[in-house]
Amino acid sequence: MQPNSLSMLSRFPLLLVLFVLVGGLTSAQKRPTYWGSYLGGNHLENSKGVLVAANGDILVVGKTQSSDLKTGSLAFQSKLAGRADAFVARLSGDGKRLLAMTYLGGASDDEARFVHEAKDGSIWVGGSTNSSTFPTTADAYAKSKFGRFRVPFLVQLDAKLTKLLYGTLYSAGSETDVQFFIDEKSSWLYIAGDKSRYNPINAPTTANALRRKGVNDECFFGILDRSVPKKTTLKYGTYVGGSGNELTLDGLSVDAKGVVTLSGTTASTDFPTTAGAFQTKRKGTRSGFIVSVDPAQSGSKGLVYGSYLGGSAVEYFVKHISDPQGLLHLALVSSSSDLPQTSQAVLKRGGGSDVFYVRLDPKKSGTSSVLYGSWIINGDKGDGDSGWGRSTLALHPRGVVFSGPTRSSWWTLPTMSQPFQRGLRDGVRCYVALLDTKTKSQPFLAYASEYGGIGWQGNTQPWGIVVHPSGDLILVGLSTKDLPVLPTAAQSRFGGRSYDGFVSRLGLSPWGSRFTSLGKSCMGSAGRPLLKGLTAGIGVRDGKPGSLGVEASGMAKNRSAALLIGSEKTWLSIPLPLKIGTTGCTLQASPILVFTFSTGAAGKWRRALPAPLDSSLVGAKVALQALIIDPKANSTQLVLTNGLLAELGW
Repeated sequence: MQPNSLSMLSRFPLLLVLFVLVGGLTSAQKRPTYWGSYLGGNHLENSKGVLVAANGDILVVGKTQSSDLKTGSLAFQSKLAGRADAFVARLSGDGKRLLAMTYLGGASDDEARFVHEAKDGSIWVGGSTNSSTFPTTADAYAKSKFGRFRVPFLVQLDAKLTKLLYGTLYSAGSETDVQFFIDEKSSWLYIAGDKSRYNPINAPTTANALRRKGVNDECFFGILDRSVPKKTTLKYGTYVGGSGNELTLDGLSVDAKGVVTLSGTTASTDFPTTAGAFQTKRKGTRSGFIVSVDPAQSGSKGLVYGSYLGGSAVEYFVKHISDPQGLLHLALVSSSSDLPQTSQAVLKRGGGSDVFYVRLDPKKSGTSSVLYGSWIINGDKGDGDSGWGRSTLALHPRGVVFSGPTRSSWWTLPTMSQPFQRGLRDGVRCYVALLDTKTKSQPFLAYASEYGGIGWQGNTQPWGIVVHPSGDLILVGLSTKDLPVLPTAAQSRFGGRSYDGFVSRLGLSPWGSRFTSLGKSCMGSAGRPLLKGLTAGIGVRDGKPGSLGVEASGMAKNRSAALLIGSEKTWLSIPLPLKIGTTGCTLQASPILVFTFSTGAAGKWRRALPAPLDSSLVGAKVALQALIIDPKANSTQLVLTNGLLAELGW
């Protein structure tokens, strides 16, 4: 290649973006969207909760140990107060701008997991704290914590994250497994957690509780009533569990009638179950559970539904969501081989711990209550939990979407040939899977992909997801410094030590490139040459950076040639394709960019041109054609290959 061509090639990413902006390349419609941004400072972060606001902004909450977050002087809390604080961030919907950010915490250790936008635009944030100086308001239910154990907190901030409108603690020792629900209509606040048996402080309970005293490690939930101005009272409080240990509390939902449903894992052999439930006895040493309680009923009458959900081995986590029809959707991280798999299951079990999905109707009895059961992720090592990230699920217009951490080196993903990423190397990374339950007669995996850092030590672990109104997935968690973050992101550079928080938007549809042949080659002295496409990706795939790769073959040997790159529609206002005299050659690509090369001794040339990391180019179309100087071919001494129309993928 000649020196001037090398110079042009080095500027190819910038030029490609320029041509898209000025209309030199064609933009395709209905191609997937991606953007990603770090959220972090000079230490460690983990993003744990996410929400799409009514105006399209993205709200993210989590935990930070950094002292240099970009909070600004107007933030409610502009400086780190303890060893670790919660944080709240507001980003523009395109991920390019950090609109507001604040710390939230006291003198010790705090983290946030829950975020909710009220109808008035204010922001509710929930989490847990070990700080005796955590910010609360005068009308709080509890203003101080007791002892060395963490307690749940729930605060309300204004939309700009500059003022504390309400803040309370919940006087019950809890680990980090805290769950929340806000009922704006009744002004009730739902708080749930898991109390350690070593904590001497009991969770508050009411006279009509399902269970007033805890025994060992046990789940609890309470309802705080704020219907009276400037006052917060305990509407209902109870323990939920058996005489053994409830090990995790992973899900909380509240239906239209006020019935509260919890999910998690238990080692108790006498966990409260109901007659006709799917599973009334524990099988393995640690089982999942699903339990529904009606706070309007007293004592044992409040138990609406209770069931184990597990096999003969171990269930590590059980996350659930409920739908408007009253069905429960559950994601289990399990090593059991005998979970209730139904006939239309999409995958079989792999190895280690895998992720299993159940759709359950609590109004039905026994095995008939399981409407669908299937493994969703089934790798060879371990999927669903890493200690830093956990599997979760969300309802999607096409079915159910799942995300979580995986260590596996392979998956059984027979339906997905064009994921966003695949073949990521060492470490932990995210999985994303969409189970389509609506567009065909039986469920199928419509999308599955890895997501994470691309280096040898890549480590990306998810915590929270939410489905964007477009159907895309918004994903948050923590990552090492090699995440595919875009240059235009709110924070494009890794800022921390080992981990930063991140937030990403990922379209759940094929990301692969496409090539379409344009016309035919004209006859050269060595026959008809051929131009074919190899790669057309702007991101990172199989650990390799994006490129626009082509191969030209069947050309006359040792001749000067050029690759033309441009539009397939016009050249200098002349419509394409354009016939070149009587040679039989047709110009298919306007020569906006021209890269010269030699056909070599084999009459063959292959090159991968570097492509920019810019997801806005996904779906853009670029036309390519090779021109060969071949004096023996025809009177013009020029030969043109077929054209190629490349549609850029990831």
